[in-house]
Amino acid sequence: MKETGVGVGVGDDGERQSQRGLSPSSSLSAKHSIEPNLLGQDFSAPALNQKWTADITYIWTCEGWVYLAVVLDLFSRRVIGWNLEVRMTADLATTALQRAIALRQPPPGCIHHADRGSQYCSEDYRKLLSTHGFIVSMSRKGKLLGQCCHGKLLQDLKSGTPVAASLDDASGRRAGHHILH
Repeated sequence: MKETGVGVGVGDDGERQSQRGLSPSSSLSAKHSIEPNLLGQDFSAPALNQKWTADITYIWTCEGWVYLAVVLDLFSRRVIGWNLEVRMTADLATTALQRAIALRQPPPGCIHHADRGSQYCSEDYRKLLSTHGFIVSMSRKGKLLGQCCHGKLLQDLKSGTPVAASLDDASGRRAGHHILH
C-alpha cells in the first residue's frame, strides 16, 4: 500500500509525518521487553475496566500539528484518558494513562494493550502500569491497533476542521488543547 501512495493505518506513514514536520514513531528497541498479545483480535470486554487500549495519532489544529494520545476502555468504547502535545514523547502517553487511572481507578488485573512504540515501552510508562497492577499486552510488529478499536474516533478527529482552544487545569496552567468540531 505504501508503494502505491495509499496511506496505511489511522496515521500516515513515517514519510508523510516527516513531510508535515512530525517525527515518526519509534519502534521498540532491543532493551525493552516484548509482551505477548493477550487480545489477539478480540476487542470486546465483559465489563468496565477489564481491557484498555492505548494509541497515538496526530491531528491538525489552528496552532499546528499536535500528537494525541488516547486510552480507551473496550467495554464502553469511551476515551477515559487523553493528552495532547507538540512532541511525541513518553510523557505524552504517560499523562494520558495517568488521567485514565485517576478517572477509573481500575482494579489490578486490567489488561492494557498497546503497540510496541517506545512511548509504551518507556520506563515511566511501564512503572505506572506495574504500580497499578495492569497486565501488559502488545500488538506484534506491523499490527495496526488504530484500525481495530481507535480507528473511528481518530478518523473523526482527522476528518473535520478542528478548532483548538486552550484548556486550563485547576491551577490555571495551560493543560493542552481542546478539539472542537
